[in-house]
Amino acid sequence: MSSDDSITPSQYNTYRHWRLAAENVDACLNRILSHDELSMVEMRVLIILNDAPDMRLRMSDLASDANHSPSRSSHTITRMEARGWVKRLPHETDRRVIYVMLTSAGKALYDKVSPRYRSAIHRWFVDAIDPDRMEAFDQDMMRIIAATNYSLTPGL
Repeated sequence: MSSDDSITPSQYNTYRHWRLAAENVDACLNRILSHDELSMVEMRVLIILNDAPDMRLRMSDLASDANHSPSRSSHTITRMEARGWVKRLPHETDRRVIYVMLTSAGKALYDKVSPRYRSAIHRWFVDAIDPDRMEAFDQDMMRIIAATNYSLTPGL
């Protein structure tokens, strides 16, 4: 942080616009996903597991990748397991380790929803950014991610 932590009205407006844009994109994506009775959190799990080796991950790694607390991740997986989209698997030798695996029904749902989801991201995100500024925008977002990747500090 700089020695001057004040924020100008213009800087604050930019922050507000970024928040509003992200919230609007999420709301639009949620509407798209709701047609298949799927939430953004559940879609994130489907994406992560689809991209994982053997379409399975340790529960703790899944929670971390999805940026969820272990408790929130467990509730999400319980819901998704009840719908047949994922299943929990015990580790062969370590009873403390649980894997989550994408089922064939989960994979079929991912394959069905993914094209609409990606098309919506293109329409509401990619098309809205000047192609010549996409790389710089990505670098800015990566700096924000890096800056916020620390534990929450009391008093901030």
